[in-house]
Parts: sequence; C-alpha cells; structure tokens
Amino acid sequence: MLELTLSKYLVKRIYSILLTSGAIIGVACLIIILSLFYNYYLSSEKVFMGIHPHIEIHKDMTPEDSLRLISLIKKHIEEITQIQPALYLKLRAEISEAGRTKAFCIQQDDAMLCHSRTDGTGTLHTKYGFHIKKKQTTDIMLKGICLDEGRPVMAFQKLINGGTNLSRIVQYEDTNHNPLPPGFYLEQGLFNALTGFFLIHFKGLESRKLQYWLNGSLDMGTKKGQYPLLIMSLESAQYAAKKENLINTIEVRINRPYRADKISQKIRALLNDNSFRIENWIEKERASFTFLTIIKWMIFAIIFSISIVAAISIFSTLYLTVLENRKKIAILKALGMKNASIYIIFLFKTLTIGLMGTIFGCLLGYSGSYGFIYLFKESLEKLGLENPQPHLSMYDISVVAALTIGLFLLTAVIPARNAVKIDPIEGLNQ
Repeated sequence: MLELTLSKYLVKRIYSILLTSGAIIGVACLIIILSLFYNYYLSSEKVFMGIHPHIEIHKDMTPEDSLRLISLIKKHIEEITQIQPALYLKLRAEISEAGRTKAFCIQQDDAMLCHSRTDGTGTLHTKYGFHIKKKQTTDIMLKGICLDEGRPVMAFQKLINGGTNLSRIVQYEDTNHNPLPPGFYLEQGLFNALTGFFLIHFKGLESRKLQYWLNGSLDMGTKKGQYPLLIMSLESAQYAAKKENLINTIEVRINRPYRADKISQKIRALLNDNSFRIENWIEKERASFTFLTIIKWMIFAIIFSISIVAAISIFSTLYLTVLENRKKIAILKALGMKNASIYIIFLFKTLTIGLMGTIFGCLLGYSGSYGFIYLFKESLEKLGLENPQPHLSMYDISVVAALTIGLFLLTAVIPARNAVKIDPIEGLNQ
C-alpha cells in the first residue's frame, strides 16, 4: 500500500527507533512490577489462609452435637475436604518463659527431700523445677484445634518457625511412656525463643500454672491480629480453660478456597438456624484484599506513566512531522490522496510502534521478572514463598498490551486530523 510506504518517509527512522525503545521500556517495567507485586500478593494470601480456616461455623455446643453437625454438613456439601471441631476463646493469660532445673528427691517417711544428688537411701524420685526468665501478661486468642492425620484445617504450618511436627501438640507422652508437657504454637512477638519451656496461667480460669512446651512460633509478617495467636490441641485448650465439654467452632477446609462465599451460603441454607454464625476467610480479610487491590492499581498507574511519557513523545513527534511536511502532505492531497489514506499513514506508524513496543516489552519484562525474582528471592522466601516465580496471567498481559496500544493510537488522532485539514493550495504556497 502507498500509505504504508509513505509513513516510512514522513517519520524519520531515528525517531521511530527512539519511540519504539520508549514503548518497550514502559511495557517491560509494567510487567516486572506486576510480577513482583503478585508474589507479594501470594505471600499475603498465605498468611490470610494460615490464620483462618476457609469457613468457620460458630455456636456453643457439646462435643456430641458438634459431631452430629459435622456429619450433616459432610453429607450434603461435597466441596468440603476437611471439617473438625475447635474451641476459640479470647482470654487473658500470663505467659512465662522458664528454665528447667532437674533435682533428685528422696521419699523418707512423710518427708520429700530434694537434692542435686542422692546417697542411695530411700525411694528415688526425679523432680523438675522452673526459674522464670521472662513474664508477660496479655490478652490472647486461644485456638484449640483437632488434627486429621497430623494435618490441621488451618494452613498455619506455612507460618511456622521451629518445629513443624504438628502431631506434637496432641502428644502427651514420649516413646517410653513418660509424660510430656503439652505442645503449643505462639505468635512471634511475645518471646523470641523458637522452642523451650513455658508456664501458662489463664487469669481467673486456673489456680495453678500449667507447664507447656513451645513447639514453634508463628511468623505472621505485617499481618498482626488484634490479639496474639496461641494454638493448642483441642484437649489441651479445653483443660486449660476449664471448658472440657465445650465446642464453639467448626473449622472447614474446602477444595476451592475462593468459593468460600458460595459454600458459606450453602451451609447457611442447610442449617437454616440464625443461632449459627458463619464466617469465611474472604469476609474476614476483605479489607486487606481491598487494600492490596488499591495498592496494585496505584502501582500500575504510577508505572504506566512511563508509557504515558512514551505516548506524549509519539504525539510530539507526529505533530512536528505534520508541521515539517506540510508541503509534502499538500502535494499528496493535490494528487488526489483521500483523507482516509492520510489517517492510515499516521495510525499505521503509531500502531507499528505500539505493537513493537508491546511485543518486545512483554518479552523483556517477562525475562526481567525472572532476574528480579532471583535477585529478591531471599526476601520473598522470608515472606513465606517456597518457590517464587513470575506469576503473570494472560489477563494482566492483555490489559497492559491493550492499554499501551490504545493509548498510542489516541496520540495519532490530533496530528492526523491536523494533516487532513491542510489546504493543498496554502500548503504549496508555503
């Protein structure tokens, strides 16, 4: 086509190269930033799913009632992969980090004499004492949970620093049948130690302090709850809080977490009882998801300004092209070139720059994403991502491509219109 050939002569080649380079840089930056943000989004999602089951059903009930309820829900809701009773309580607790001291005690008549060693007389007993290192009294959220073949309904094992053998929280004796203190997990921040002996005293609920073993701490990053999180086995939580016959939560895991809203509605319709309070992880973290979405679009807008600068450069170049080539355009119009053909000249040049910038920008951005993720791999792993990768959907790439090409085409409209308005006689007289 004549228009395609003329477009090469009206816009200088060096201008085309510079403008295409600007478009490539703008698109590549967008792709890289979106890829890094998506990894941050995944790390946040990991925390959200780690501290909540997909669905929670709240109501005070007996263990027998909870089992009947679980059986009913499993029978009618196929999407459920795991469902277990639990006890959620907000309590005020005194948590003390303690060092353990071992002593030998001799039973002689009614007296118990404890020494660091024994002379061999009397009945020997081994006793342990504790000396307090640190103590903190605070409100906590206690979650007493059940395990299904060593797996909880919550995915909190992704947040653990320290021991990841979750079966330890339901283990109360060692292989020699010696008693073990109950294990638990505690949110980082109260104490820095990953493991050790702790004494826990729930204010107003126990007259004595209970000995516990910290199995691991929960690293929740910037996602701090209103109260520190303490996770025990259901049995330990019931005993510690003197609620041996109470279940107040049913934890539910489903096969497709983002369908939690719809599954919640199904359960609500199945139970048909307003005394049950049903929540899901999306509802609880809706504000956080909204915030992340806003941040994503803010970042997108800021980085997209690079493409806007490239578009302004295209507009300026085409505008100057019209001014510099008024006589050439006038000659073409005098020879009978139609206005539509003049539009095609400018739109084709802009479309070429947009397509080249988009294609090579996407390729460069995707390759650059691997480089940046490799560079920040350690930081991303600290956020909890096991294998950071460039996670970019075709939707994201399509949006970037469409916006870039659309923006560039808009910049060609005014210069093309100015070219169309040139009067052949006036243009030839200049």
